[in-house]
Amino acid sequence: MRIKRRLPLVSEDHASEAGSHVRVFSGLGRYFQDLLGAESAVRSALRSHSKVRLPSKDACQSHVAVHVRRGDFGAGSQQSALSGVNNTATPLSVFTEVVQQVRAHRAKQRFLLFTDEPDSAEIQQWAEEHVVEFAPRGTALQHIFLMASCSGVVTSNSTFSGWGAYLGEGPALWSSSETKYARGNEQDFFLNRSGAEEFSRALSARARSSEVR
Repeated sequence: MRIKRRLPLVSEDHASEAGSHVRVFSGLGRYFQDLLGAESAVRSALRSHSKVRLPSKDACQSHVAVHVRRGDFGAGSQQSALSGVNNTATPLSVFTEVVQQVRAHRAKQRFLLFTDEPDSAEIQQWAEEHVVEFAPRGTALQHIFLMASCSGVVTSNSTFSGWGAYLGEGPALWSSSETKYARGNEQDFFLNRSGAEEFSRALSARARSSEVR
């Protein structure tokens, strides 16, 4: 609401007159499709209007973000997750498989866990068993930016991790290719297409690129 009060309202009819200064999106049919290419502008706008200090762009480059969403998501099976069933929790077994496959290619890879149930005994046990670190406490926007600062994002087919993937510059791994939250570019990988291995390769390629820079 604070942002809305500050910014002028522009109708779609007038948007074309403003040229490249206005980006129109509507319907949220594929969520981020209409905003592809505007990531930098969106990041800057959110930073300039945030009331809290947001993590830097490279705050967690050594980590891969893992988003385990529970809350309002119903219990689901691995089959339902891979089939792209909406509002269904991705089972921990799926994240276990991803962590193991990534570490098969990158043995020392660190993971940062984002979840709306950090006090869950099940999730705490899972994190300890697989040596996954919990993200520090923070606001939703701080967590989205911290997720975006990671070298890659393992999502929960959720708008929350969708925002982390969109605002970041690394690869994202989705459980299903049917998800509407994917960005629709070459940085999206899908578990139901054996994407964990491709995701791992993309992480390695990005690490090599960072070392060169």
